[in-house]
Amino acid sequence: MTKKYLANIPHELDLLLESAIADGEKITKDFVREEAKYLLSCYQESGHVLNESLYHGEPEERAEAKSELIALKIYIKSLGKTAKKKEVNKNGGI
Repeated sequence: MTKKYLANIPHELDLLLESAIADGEKITKDFVREEAKYLLSCYQESGHVLNESLYHGEPEERAEAKSELIALKIYIKSLGKTAKKKEVNKNGGI
């Protein structure tokens, strides 16, 4: 049975997770969230291929990168907060 948080994964994140699975990584919700945040940072890193696609690619490439970036942001938001943050909030901020 597929986990709900693994549905509708943006393409670039899916590629990253496939690589992690091939490396024997355990794919948890927290792992997916951290990988998604890492991927998001790649779009902002000058010189990274994803940044280059977003800001300096051909118009079609830029549009595709922008669409992927938006999908990634929406996906990250859909995952919610990390388990640790939820636990801290349950304990009254302790």
